[in-house]
This record gives sequence, C-alpha cells and structure tokens, in this order.
Amino acid sequence: MYIDVVTQSVCLMTPVSTSPTWTVRKHDLPTFAAVFFVLLTLVAAPPALAQTVPVWEPVPFGPVLGPSTSPDRFDDVDFADRLNGWMVHRANGEIWHSADGGLSWQKQLDEPGTSFRSIAFATDQVGWAGTLTRGRTLWETRDGGASWTNITDTIDGVDPAGICGMVAVSEQVAYGVGAFFGAPVVVRTKDGGQTWDSRFVNDVTDTLVDVHFFDELTGVATGGTSTISSLDGDVTVIRTEDGGETWERVYTGTRGLGVAGEWGWKITFPTPDIGYISVETITNSQGLPAKVLKTTDGGRTWTPIEVDGSVSRAGLQGIGFVTADVGWASGRGVTSITTDGGDSWQQLEHFSTLTGMGQLDGNINRFLVVDDTTAFAIGQRVYQLEGLDALITDVIAEETLPDAFEIGSGYPNPFTDHVTLPYTLHRSQPVGFQVIDVLGRILYTEPPSVRAAGEYAFTWDGRTQQGERAASGNYIILMDIGASPEMKHVVRIQ
Repeated sequence: MYIDVVTQSVCLMTPVSTSPTWTVRKHDLPTFAAVFFVLLTLVAAPPALAQTVPVWEPVPFGPVLGPSTSPDRFDDVDFADRLNGWMVHRANGEIWHSADGGLSWQKQLDEPGTSFRSIAFATDQVGWAGTLTRGRTLWETRDGGASWTNITDTIDGVDPAGICGMVAVSEQVAYGVGAFFGAPVVVRTKDGGQTWDSRFVNDVTDTLVDVHFFDELTGVATGGTSTISSLDGDVTVIRTEDGGETWERVYTGTRGLGVAGEWGWKITFPTPDIGYISVETITNSQGLPAKVLKTTDGGRTWTPIEVDGSVSRAGLQGIGFVTADVGWASGRGVTSITTDGGDSWQQLEHFSTLTGMGQLDGNINRFLVVDDTTAFAIGQRVYQLEGLDALITDVIAEETLPDAFEIGSGYPNPFTDHVTLPYTLHRSQPVGFQVIDVLGRILYTEPPSVRAAGEYAFTWDGRTQQGERAASGNYIILMDIGASPEMKHVVRIQ
C-alpha cells in the first residue's frame, strides 16, 4: 500500500512506525540562562509526541547519472562542515564539490582512467581521495579541492591495490583500507597527511572494503576471507584499539545456501555502541533475504540480521542509520527501511523523475550523517533527508548518561589559583567545557573533542580566554559531554 509521508510517497509492505528515538546533543550554549532552560526542559518535559519518519528527497541542483535503470552511481561522499562537501564518481574519474550544504554541486576534477572510490576531509581545505587504480591509489588536496595531487609514492610501506574506504578521525589522523579485489592493506596518517604509512593485515582478513574509527585509536574495518577472483569468501570484521598497530578479527560470517561469496561493504554507527554493516554477495541462487550485521557493544561482537523482503541477485551496499533504530539499506536495485533496529524491514518505492514520487534509487552506495539535522545519500543522484530536524527537536534524549560517565566535585572549592574537576569516561565520547559567570557571560571555552574511555581532569586557572584574571565570585563550569550538558558550581576568592 502507499502511505504519504510528509511530501514523498513510500511504497511499503507494512506501515512504518512513527516513533523512532533520537539522541539530542547540545553544543556551545550561549548563556547560563539557556543552559538552565535546556536542563529544565529535559527533566520536566512530557513524553514526546509520535513523529513521522523523515524522508529522502533529491537535492534541487545535484548531478544525475543516467536513467533509473542505469548501474552508474556516485561512490562516496564526505562533508568537512555543514556547507562544504565532496563526492567521487568512479566511472569517469571525477571529484565534485558543494559549497552550499549539498544543494548544488560543481565538478572539481576530471581524471579519466582513475577510478575514484573513497573520499575523506579533515578540514575544509585538507582532504584525501582513494582510488582503485594501481599506482594512483591516494590523492590529496590542500586547497579545498581546487587542485589534487597523486601522493601514492609517499606511502611508507606497500602500495595498496586500491583504497575502498576512508575516514578522517581528526585534523591529524586519517585511515584508508582496501582492496576488495586485492591484499588487505591499511594506510594511515598521524600528522595531517604530511606522512603516510601502510601495513598488511592478512593475518586477520583477506580483503578490506570500509573502515570506521570512534577516536584516533579505536576502530573497525570490514571485508572478507577471499578475493573477488575466487568468489567464495565469508564476511569479516576486524577491530583495533591501538591506532591500527594491531588488529583482531572479531567476526567471521557464515554463508547461506546458494551464496557463493560475501563481504562486508559499508559501516554505519549511529551511536558509539550500536552499529551496522551491509553485506554484499556474489550470487543468491536460492533467493535468500539480504543481510546486515549489527553490534551493540562498539564493534566487539556482531550478529547477522536478515533484511526481510530484500531479495536480489546479490546483497547490499549502502547502509545508513540516523538513530539506533531508524536506518536504510540499499543496493542491487532494492532499498529497505527499518524503524526498529533491524527487527523488521519494508521496501521503498524508488524515486521517479516522471512522477516526483518515491525515495532514493536502488544504487545507493553511501549514506552520510553530517550532523544532528543533516544527512545525505548518494547513488545515481544526491539525496538529502528531509524532516530530520523536526524529529530531533521534538524527541527527548534517549540516553541517560550516569552510566556513560562520572563527574567529581571541583577542588579546592573555594579556590584562589586554580580549580580541578575530575571525571571518568566509561566509553569514547566528545567532551568540552565552558566557564560562565552569574550574568551568563562565557569567560572561557575548551571546544569539544572526542576522548577515549578513561580518567581525566579539567583545570581552570581562574583566567578568561584572553588570559585576564577573573574577579572573585561565583562561576558555573559547564561540561558538554556525550548527549547532555552538566554543571558544577565553583567560587573564586582572592
């Protein structure tokens, strides 16, 4: 049946749930009054009303690759910030750029004979692109994509057969993996791309396709136990906790009857603990449902989940979740949606240029969540998720964080020279600080940055951002941690 969802029509086998959950993150709150209001709202607000699942719409001025029956597509996309994004087109050796939040795109590079497959940006100026072309596998820009340079020969170690997946963890650290058709190699920079190294990881897997890092040290990658030439591999997932120095295989799949070979294809983590991997297959002679892998412990263990109704000659490619429960899996002509964490799935009606109805196409290779209000999907064209901001605004934060971190009391308090606030993280998450006076003025800021699990301490020396001594009086230390602001009251005396 057809259900009208906001402005698009979705062809579903069963009704879609209308009450997904969302983790609300608060950053850079301007005044103490605003902080107090937000905290009061989170505590006192009544249960959120049921929300409509957001829908995908093509961006108004994006490029289009062929008719709906065409297998051509864009392969990867990344955004450095809310406005600046880049994507690659493998078939024609192209890199495209958007400077207006994905609404329109312009071609920056046309390099025939080079098959661009992956892309990652550390800043709005510095980024890297991976290819499937030997000797030209790693490219770099330092001017926002205006010019690109092949830097493959700067890699210290083996040159990978291809770089299928990339991730920029910070301005300094980035990783790439590949290839699905060759030996498994991880490439890495720890100094913002000034130097790169690489290493074989064939002791834990035989191919690699995609990679995801939670912080500069902890990450997962996926691939398979055999190269594409033999068509008989099983999906694998490997994990590192030391920045890629060592890797451990944490999952090996089991193929169903009639499936000749399979690999992990794309990775998505809507929360630090919950993640999904799409599984690509070579053949499916028995018509088995496609499957994804799911983790609930940060990638340490994985469980296969069947995607009901998604049956095609091969498996899945693009996968993306905007919450722990709401996500999409696409590829090989079928796109499915779940609103209950993969327990059930329904198939979408694909977007039609003739009617303007439907969502996405069957060739989505990458979903990207830019921030809490913006997400993109790329296949034959570029799609943006509409209605996500309304969903976030009206849904109260799902997580309660006492089990995710612990905060001690500031000491000494009152203080003269400095005050220290100890805290412990039980999992990797972003942490930032602000010091606010009684008039709501922000005197000092430490921007949020992702930190691994462990014990930490924030120390304020009683000075403003400009280095001036703050007056005696009452102050609030706002700790922006995980999905909730926390406050501590301190007193400075002369």
